[in-house]
Amino acid sequence: MKRNFVVALSLVVLLVAAACSTTNSTAAATGTVTSVEGNTVTVAAADGQTITYTLTPATHVYNTSGSKTSHSFLTNGQRVMVWSKGENAVRINVAS
Repeated sequence: MKRNFVVALSLVVLLVAAACSTTNSTAAATGTVTSVEGNTVTVAAADGQTITYTLTPATHVYNTSGSKTSHSFLTNGQRVMVWSKGENAVRINVAS
C-alpha cells in the first residue's frame, strides 16, 4: 500500500515539474528568417508580423535532420519554429 502511494506521489511531482518547466517558454508560430545579425534573428510569421529574438549561449539550434548545430547555421529564407522566454530564443528548429 505504501509503495503504491509513493509511486503515485512521485508521478504527481514529476507531472507538476514538467508542467512548470514548459510554461516558462512559449512556441512561436512557424515563420521565415528575414534577418540574422550578430546575436539576433528576425522571423516573419505567416501574417506578416516580424519578431526579433536574441540568441544567447542557452539557445539551441537544430537543423533539418534534427541535429544540434550552431547559431551560424541560421540564414535568411529558412522556415523555422522558435521557442522563447520573452525576447530570448530558447530553441530554434529549422524546417527548410
